[in-house]
Amino acid sequence: MSIKYIGKRNISCDMCQATGKHAYLEDNKWMKGLFPEVEFSDMIICEKCAKREASNKHWKDIKRMEVR
Repeated sequence: MSIKYIGKRNISCDMCQATGKHAYLEDNKWMKGLFPEVEFSDMIICEKCAKREASNKHWKDIKRMEVR
């Protein structure tokens, strides 16, 4: 899975249903390729869930980095 910062927005997290200020997009493109029979959708998640999904090792590369 690929996690990308999409900006400062007031969102409702698709994972934990909490309200967050910073939004991240969890792209499940490779999961769709591995399991085409299962419907995977991209999720907009909060910063807390993004950190958990990305792991501490990769978090410094992802945290609030704008994709251009």
